[in-house]
Amino acid sequence: MPRITRANNAVVDEYVKQIAEKDFSIPPDETLRQISRLIDSSAKKAYDNFECIFKKTTEFERDLRTLKAQPRTCGKFSEEKAILTNRTSFEQMAIISEWVREEGSQMTKNHTFAFGNSEGDVVPVWIKKPRNGNPSLMTILLGSTRGNLKAPLYSKWAKEDPLKNAYQEVFVDPLNSLEMERRPGCMGSILLKSNPYQKGTLSNEWRYKVKEGKEFAKEASVELPKQKSKKTGLAREQSAGYNLTKMISQENLRKGNLLPDLKYEDYCDEGYEDEALSYVSPMKIVKTFPQALKGDETALDEIMAKLFATRLGISEIPSLKEPTTNRIFGKKD
Repeated sequence: MPRITRANNAVVDEYVKQIAEKDFSIPPDETLRQISRLIDSSAKKAYDNFECIFKKTTEFERDLRTLKAQPRTCGKFSEEKAILTNRTSFEQMAIISEWVREEGSQMTKNHTFAFGNSEGDVVPVWIKKPRNGNPSLMTILLGSTRGNLKAPLYSKWAKEDPLKNAYQEVFVDPLNSLEMERRPGCMGSILLKSNPYQKGTLSNEWRYKVKEGKEFAKEASVELPKQKSKKTGLAREQSAGYNLTKMISQENLRKGNLLPDLKYEDYCDEGYEDEALSYVSPMKIVKTFPQALKGDETALDEIMAKLFATRLGISEIPSLKEPTTNRIFGKKD
């Protein structure tokens, strides 16, 4: 997504003035697109930073070798077959992303893996070989074809909350991470929606809505089908801006904390940090726009890096765990 420029930042300036005058209505689509460019661009920086750190670790190289050593299909998706059980969903999806990049062109048939976690859950992973062309992150399917771990549908999740279904809940974080790997330049919507949804302040309909009648829902971004289509691309370009301004339009959300309820001691093995988890609201994000439009994106970058870090989980890898902890709890790397 192109960066915002002087030629189009006037509409964002107008929205900032609108908010200052206590007008919290959702602005026009052009404004939503420009706001999205600010948010998505900043979020991408955070993704690039953490992905770079992880891919330089010995753990990443070792886990990638583990994946390459697996048979073409894992057979039954069972706990006994599960691999990468000590990795977070973010780490697992970064590894599978690299596997597809390095091994995809050599695939002649579908591959399957069973990823696991420390709680004993299993997430089936299918790498599908298209009839024409090579597999990509878009041809990865999480879930099985039948049974309790059947592959989820966002349209169904919008109606039936996956957090209230133990068999579907296991897919929530892996799908978040997979979508971030698929579209790192358009992850602003995920970062804005995921924490409030999992805290219970945002409905499952809002989080996973993909259709508004016959049209694409403005709340949706990477959740939309046919990601390569022009229509999907246009909807995706305004999604982060729409979600932010929709939150601001609702009194119970505009000053609500977009960060989850986390404890420092869960992230840090030694010592105790008594400072409270910092506060990030939709309104606080808007307050960073004037400086960002002048070329100083520091404040916005810090907020989006913090939101991104909350989606990474608690890593067992020291070189990733430390910067994650520092970002979330307000310390400098």
